[in-house]
Amino acid sequence: MSSSIDHTGSVAEALRGILARNPKVHILDYQTVFVELWQAGLELESLRIGGQTIAFQDAETDLIIVGITPPDQENRKKCLKDINVSDHLTSLSWTAAWRLKFPSAQARIVVMDSEGDHCSGSSANSLAMLLSARNGDGSNMVPGLAFLDRPSLAAVMELLYRPKQAHASRAITTVLLRNTIWEGLTANRENHHAISNVLGAFLLGMQPRDVTQRPEQDPIQDCLFGLLQALTGGKKTDPHGAWISSDQKTAIQGAVIIDDMADIWDSFLRSAMGFEGDQGRRLVTSPKGGFLETISGLPQRLSHFLSSGAVRLDARTLIPGDHALGENFVLFLDLRLFPRSADANPFFRAISVFGLKLLDSGRNLPWLDGDNANRKSLLNELEYWDGTKTSTPPPTLPAPETLLPRLLSLVDPTLPIIIFSSTHRTELIDPFRDYSNIITKFRKPILNGMTRDWSEVVKELHDDFVSAMEQATRIQNTRKLFQTLA
Repeated sequence: MSSSIDHTGSVAEALRGILARNPKVHILDYQTVFVELWQAGLELESLRIGGQTIAFQDAETDLIIVGITPPDQENRKKCLKDINVSDHLTSLSWTAAWRLKFPSAQARIVVMDSEGDHCSGSSANSLAMLLSARNGDGSNMVPGLAFLDRPSLAAVMELLYRPKQAHASRAITTVLLRNTIWEGLTANRENHHAISNVLGAFLLGMQPRDVTQRPEQDPIQDCLFGLLQALTGGKKTDPHGAWISSDQKTAIQGAVIIDDMADIWDSFLRSAMGFEGDQGRRLVTSPKGGFLETISGLPQRLSHFLSSGAVRLDARTLIPGDHALGENFVLFLDLRLFPRSADANPFFRAISVFGLKLLDSGRNLPWLDGDNANRKSLLNELEYWDGTKTSTPPPTLPAPETLLPRLLSLVDPTLPIIIFSSTHRTELIDPFRDYSNIITKFRKPILNGMTRDWSEVVKELHDDFVSAMEQATRIQNTRKLFQTLA
């Protein structure tokens, strides 16, 4: 255990000893009650935690949370290992979320930094300023909340014995709290592994929680559900059942997801496609934590497929495993599969070797046949990535992220491929224009602060998903027609 954690616990214990005779004052060490606060403290107005019963509606209740940063947790999803979720789950974030969730609660909450100058992120620093701010009459700008930037018994006693103010939050205060948290969550939208790029998955997969049935070990990112529920008013924001019709569900018997974030998008797609409760038989993803191994072996599996003379791709070629899904499925394919170039470059070389074999196979390639210019352009591109014939890129080299979808489209022109990405940048979409089985209508939601209501985002997402699945169904029906003629 680190010295900072020891120090936080020591400060909390000292305060308990000093204030033990006041039953209305509760001292919590943030390091030890972190999960309980996030999983239950934003659900119940009376909370049993750390051996203490805290009645948030009691005007005489004072809660002092010692420490700001969450404990280190290793049991996070591997696909999120590069995201610093902790910056958004400080005690300041929890306190602000609590105020948003319970605007009329009468208790007073004080956050104490046990180290001094220990706010680690911009969101935490902004919240610290808001909780410390005073109105012209000296009252706290955010009613019922306060922040102490260092352990100080005198400051604690002054706060506890200061007359309490009315807890009716002004509308502007609520807006400030909410926007400050959202700005911290959505400030970085370009980094491949930024929390802003996975918020949509968390929001869409959010389910009502039974706080009496919590697992003993909660991955730290699961605590984001509490924060997001407070920001969205606690509304259930999952897809509300299947987004596809029964006819579409009959035509498209399953789905394959190739996405390094499949672990967190699985819930949304399973619900939207009506595949919940199928134990994975109709929706296939890479094994949890095994995405890089799965994608790295794809070029070799595609080469074996090409050598076999098979016509239509099957799910096991894309993602090996003991699953029952055969040829009738839709492929959801992310574009940005590699967070680091060290992982991407070997893959692009290997997939280019396969692409050269494909061009030389004599196989029917409908998107290229009769178009020597496009064939030559793809050949130059593959030779560049293969590295055997040229060291300089062709003048109009497409973005490398687009190479895998185009090759899969050539291998199997009747496979519906939905580009499952958060970007519609021109350079990433234009290369697909001549590939008729690649569907670019749908994209993962992009959250940009609070400029749009989440319900509007979901409606747009629903409409685009329905449109994409209509296209996929038409392609899938053509696929089945070819199967009957084979």
